[in-house]
Amino acid sequence: MDATARRAELEGRVVAITGAARGMGRAYVEGFLAAGARVAATDKSWSGAEDFQRALAARDDALVLDMDVTSDAEVDRAYQAALTKFGIIDVLINNAALLQMLLVNPTGRVTTLETTDEHWQKSFGVNVFGALKVTRRFVRPMLERRRGSIINIVSSGILSFSQSGGFKALRPGSREMPYMASKAALATMSFYLADELKDHNIAVNILIPGHTRGSWFDDAVRARVAAGMQAGRRPVVPEHMVPLALYLAGLCQPTSTAPSRTRYENREELRRVLRLFVPVEDVPTGGEGAHRPSYATQYEHRANDPVEGHECDVAHRFLDELALQADALPAVDRRQ
Repeated sequence: MDATARRAELEGRVVAITGAARGMGRAYVEGFLAAGARVAATDKSWSGAEDFQRALAARDDALVLDMDVTSDAEVDRAYQAALTKFGIIDVLINNAALLQMLLVNPTGRVTTLETTDEHWQKSFGVNVFGALKVTRRFVRPMLERRRGSIINIVSSGILSFSQSGGFKALRPGSREMPYMASKAALATMSFYLADELKDHNIAVNILIPGHTRGSWFDDAVRARVAAGMQAGRRPVVPEHMVPLALYLAGLCQPTSTAPSRTRYENREELRRVLRLFVPVEDVPTGGEGAHRPSYATQYEHRANDPVEGHECDVAHRFLDELALQADALPAVDRRQ
């Protein structure tokens, strides 16, 4: 399966992506353009990504924007520029984030008591308030047209599980505060926003990527190894979440023209998405041996509750089942 083949439900749709210059953000941009969508790609800085910036600027179906998500003025300017260029916003992907290694130290590892109030304010300023500022603007055309999709990128470090009558965090030993606290806040906001917008035919979902080799990854691993820390497991390529982002973005159709979509069809489509296998990448600084990532962790995500007959029904009742089944599905190695 070609995860980035043109998709009829995304043809001509306008997708706004924050943190788009590098890493997973760049992968989303390239994936949506390949699928036939038009993209407003925003980032605080395009430094080091000038070739990508120029390539996008040369396209009629792309718009490159400088936008600091913490600045109301810059968000307003970017929103107006996107509307001027494309006339509409159909999908918003809140991908921009302030990472630990850019906030606390090169390893990204710090205990909660070692953090400062300023660390927390900066982290929440980008990862929560920044996403909210962007959403407040870019959701307006979706509300007017009664269709849209908002996708917020969070982290598996926010997860907790019931165990022996209590709850246990997935990996509290990773020393990632305040980043994980900010992503947990974004996820909770997303759940509430999903319920508030479902009657407007707007879906709100969160995506929880797997362990990914983002633009920051190599430097962080080198810093951890130099500090005597474990390098950690090998990562997957940034493109590994693109199929799910395409799937979720393409669900919301105009209520008057949307094709009928049964739960069975949603289930089969999602099964095909989960069948995609994106291989792990080699890391220059060590790490555990290469392995096939578990789909149960690589494709962890949550969706807002569907409404019967709602055009944005993402068949969430099947997600956990399919994640567990996916390891048994035949893999497609994109390197072939």
